[in-house]
Amino acid sequence: MRTLCFQASKYHTHMRMPLVMLHGLGGGIPSFHKNFKGLYEDREVYAIDLPGFSLSSRLQFAGDAKDCTTLYVEMLDKWRRRMKLDRFILLGHSFGGYIASNYTMQYPSRVHHLVLLDPWGIMPKQEDQVVKGSVLWQKCAMELSALTRSNPFGLLRSVGPLGKIMILAVVSLVSFIIIFIFCSFYFYFF
Repeated sequence: MRTLCFQASKYHTHMRMPLVMLHGLGGGIPSFHKNFKGLYEDREVYAIDLPGFSLSSRLQFAGDAKDCTTLYVEMLDKWRRRMKLDRFILLGHSFGGYIASNYTMQYPSRVHHLVLLDPWGIMPKQEDQVVKGSVLWQKCAMELSALTRSNPFGLLRSVGPLGKIMILAVVSLVSFIIIFIFCSFYFYFF
């Protein structure tokens, strides 16, 4: 797992509990870039790119959500041992909060405090569950994702540097449409 570590300031003689930060779905270490400076003055701060995200290695998942969760929890504990951390504050955002919660339940003696920022979970699949009201592109993305064993961001990764251009194009187009609708609304009513 790619890790960014901030060492505490050398002027602090009393070191506080280390902080480990787990990002959300589709995120990475940059998700926390505006928070680092205020956190590492008197403690070590570790930000992790979870496997399968950002610049960490890609994983081949087999099995169900429970198996994937167990894999992430075990990988996080392996990382903890490699970093020689006994106890730490564990912070998780979104998907990272889900992994942090599961880690804390599995290894409660390792987590000094658990901080959850907008965490989410995985609901058990109902056998009679039918996807209703979703649009065609969502169904296609789900099918493609299942066939290729990838995630929705896999397409962007597969096109390399063009992924950034694709995102900028979509954001620009959406921004233009929103501005156009707003201006049309404004001039129509005022």
